[in-house]
Amino acid sequence: VWDVHHRASDTLAEYLRLADEGGGAKLQSLVTKAQANGDSKTLAWWKNRLTTDRAMLPHWDFQHHKRPEKSGYMDLPRDVVVALVGAGLLWGGQYRTGKDIMHFDLRNGPIRKR
Repeated sequence: VWDVHHRASDTLAEYLRLADEGGGAKLQSLVTKAQANGDSKTLAWWKNRLTTDRAMLPHWDFQHHKRPEKSGYMDLPRDVVVALVGAGLLWGGQYRTGKDIMHFDLRNGPIRKR
């Protein structure tokens, strides 16, 4: 599950960096490819979407991630998650509904030493 979150975090950062290009070649290429697959959104639409999303960053849950376009949202090391889950804690990244990747809790039995 950590790998899924890490890839999503990297993808978010890559998406947000597209706004730094000001509609550069990479964004144009992605829009052209999407349009070839039937997407009707234009380059102007995507530029506006990126601008809006970047403007909304302070209102999202990024208090401790000042530059999500650089590093995404996932800064919890894999070995920490593996160790704590292995010790018997439930990781918030594994919740069935809303995820809370910085949260660990004990639901069953004692913590196991490894």
